[in-house]
Amino acid sequence: MEHSDVLLKVSADDPGRQFALESAKTTLPLGGAMGALVGGAIEVLGALASAATGEERLWRPWRLRADRVAGLLTIGEYQLVRGEERSESIALASVERLVVRTVYRRRAPPGSSGTAEPFSITNPRLVEAIVHFREEPRPRTIPLDVLGIDTVEKVADLSYRLGAAMGLRFQHVVRSDPRRFEVEMAGVPAPGFDALPVPEAAADYAAGRVARGAAEAARSIVAPALDVARFPADWRVTRWAPGDEVQFDRPLQGSAFGCLFVAAGGLLLGPAVWFMFRDTAGTVVTMLVVTTLVGLLISAIAAAVALSSLAQRTRISWTGQSLTVGHALRRRQVRLDEIRALELRCIRRRVGSPHDTSSAAYTEYLCALRATLRADTGSGLELVRTHPFRHDPETPYDAALPLAAELAKGLGVDWTVTDYD
Repeated sequence: MEHSDVLLKVSADDPGRQFALESAKTTLPLGGAMGALVGGAIEVLGALASAATGEERLWRPWRLRADRVAGLLTIGEYQLVRGEERSESIALASVERLVVRTVYRRRAPPGSSGTAEPFSITNPRLVEAIVHFREEPRPRTIPLDVLGIDTVEKVADLSYRLGAAMGLRFQHVVRSDPRRFEVEMAGVPAPGFDALPVPEAAADYAAGRVARGAAEAARSIVAPALDVARFPADWRVTRWAPGDEVQFDRPLQGSAFGCLFVAAGGLLLGPAVWFMFRDTAGTVVTMLVVTTLVGLLISAIAAAVALSSLAQRTRISWTGQSLTVGHALRRRQVRLDEIRALELRCIRRRVGSPHDTSSAAYTEYLCALRATLRADTGSGLELVRTHPFRHDPETPYDAALPLAAELAKGLGVDWTVTDYD
């Protein structure tokens, strides 16, 4: 069975009346006694994860049908280990609102240090549909892996088709940016809600067809407000006036002092060994050479770290039409018209061994804002970066996204986002 067979596909689409997704059903290949043991272990782990998160991890939807005329939302699911099936029918009259959003997941294989597979027709973005009820406090979350949903425009289109088929007539875009989309839909008007744009033609995600209203919603930037005073970084935003002057300052890092002592010690290692064995220096020449080289290597590494720990400044001056990046010992200045674009680069780092599952190993996330130059084929100039956040990809992104958007607007250049992985 191909991977695309287990992805949900649009099986029925009458815009505003009915929308259905279906996929093939498959279970994990766990035959024999060993397979039974592995399957049992997987179920135990799945039960523990479900208890911790409140979500059932081993059940996958293979059918989702919203029918406004019948007044039902039908969900069919199967269990990955045992192959059991279950079905649930939800009366649309009991639904208060529907939230559909993208969900981040790592796209590289576990334990892999390579680059992630890019989004494509058969490697779609993960989407969650969250059904909120009028009388039940606990919502129903439905994970959706849909063939062809590889862009945020298609996520918006899928959201509006599902909401319209459920009879929800109003919508409010919560988030919309190059890597995320989230929309809340309701049956009655509310402050901040607009009319839901019902698609006019049936979906065709393989061909890239997206309804106009969905494309417009996805292309608009809806992001948290910029808070320069609380920007989570070693850098401080000491001046924020795009169009006049923007300045980021990073104070001297404490590691600089320690590294300077280590560098000095490395330089003195060879002479110290010679002094200790000066009476027999002729018999320990090899040891003297080795220790001197090791000392020089240690000194060079420590000096490099100390250099990177010096106080740094990034200054953009519209009056002087210049961008200056660097510290007291090394600076680089370019003209503003040399900046081709800004890139918000999302960085995922594994701390510890890739195969270490202990609590000592963890994943951290950060975002760096870079200026891409017209005549530079390298990685450009880094302007500022956030703190790393353990197991949290969204906090650094939420902080850096509005900064990148406003700065690009002030410079009059395009900006892009490079996702994690």
